Amino acid sequence: MMTTLNKRGLLQALAGLAAVSLAGVAHARTPDIAAIDAAGAAGIGRAWLALHPSDAAALRAALFPRDQPEETLPRLAQRVRTDFQRGDVFVHKGWFLSDTEARICALIALA
Repeated sequence: MMTTLNKRGLLQALAGLAAVSLAGVAHARTPDIAAIDAAGAAGIGRAWLALHPSDAAALRAALFPRDQPEETLPRLAQRVRTDFQRGDVFVHKGWFLSDTEARICALIALA
């Protein structure tokens, strides 16, 4: 059965999946993470990286600059809104993602 996520749920799951991937944890406890196709997110990330070469350390520093997890989701959500307001989007196979979401996918691809 496929779970439908809203935009906030998608952002939470992507951020969680990126954190899990970076930490090398084999299994996450966040239910929304299970609804994300990690291979699909990595594919989006590889497509973004083809246009914007980067490495995991640079992406991690840009996306997660502070060691305060309680601020991460609200800050990323604000960045997503700002990206869309500015037109900073990445289009992949008909999907319109904010640059922030695409960077999270890139981080997943590099994990």
